[in-house]
Amino acid sequence: MKANTIFESIQQGILVCDRQGRISFFNEAYSHFIGHSLAEVQGMPIKKLRPHSHVPAVLRDGRPVEGIYRKEKEQEYYVNIYPILENGQVNGTISIVTTLEISRMQDESTGLTLKERVHRFEIAEIEKMLNLYGHDLKGKKITAEKLGISLSSLYAKLQEQ
Repeated sequence: MKANTIFESIQQGILVCDRQGRISFFNEAYSHFIGHSLAEVQGMPIKKLRPHSHVPAVLRDGRPVEGIYRKEKEQEYYVNIYPILENGQVNGTISIVTTLEISRMQDESTGLTLKERVHRFEIAEIEKMLNLYGHDLKGKKITAEKLGISLSSLYAKLQEQ
């Protein structure tokens, strides 16, 4: 199987940017999402197409951002952006975009929205790490650091349960 075939099989939009934040690749779902073909925008800085993109921050910090709810113009979606690492260096990003339309279709069977599922996932990950590192202050500090969030964010997420 080829990577492009795999990416085209996914309902979510897949976007790959190079280390300068320029568009390298996206699948057909992302093409429909943005209303442009890859040939039209390949090599364009993602910020030109999506002014509020988090890609530059992921390139700069090397940390993924997950479960970000976005609304640009009339589009509502969730995005996860991951750094692409090669030899320990950030060499680009891969973004996975789930529109609310896809999210609603996927969640009809569970009765949960994507936001609710993301929240449950976050809490489950926090709990796993607290079980590993401890529920005391030291364990919470380590957990927050490993998750790339502040200690106050960790406490806030635990309060939301």
